[in-house]
Amino acid sequence: MAKVNAISKLVFGSVPNLNCVTLFRVYVEKKVKSLHFAPGSKITLVTALKTDIYPINALRNLAIKSATTKYILLLDADFQPCPDLETKFLNSIKFAEDNHKKAFVVPAFEYLTHPKVS
Repeated sequence: MAKVNAISKLVFGSVPNLNCVTLFRVYVEKKVKSLHFAPGSKITLVTALKTDIYPINALRNLAIKSATTKYILLLDADFQPCPDLETKFLNSIKFAEDNHKKAFVVPAFEYLTHPKVS
């Protein structure tokens, strides 16, 4: 069985009115439980009214601030990293100094064949 690491995740939901916030929270909590994240994982839920502007910069900054993990991978919901991203990333950081902040570029398209869908 593959090793499963803790993650920090921010989930954003746009709701039609304030009465729907609790319903949305319960829905997300149920979905999160079914995903069986590793111990130590942290999920941050943010809601806004559908009339509000999508606060992409504020969400990104909140996700970074809320992260409890050593590394942060910011990606959109439609981004699909290659299956061995973790192995490749861990191999690449062996050569990086730990005393400075660094950014690593993750290729958006790295499949030579279609990924298997489970």
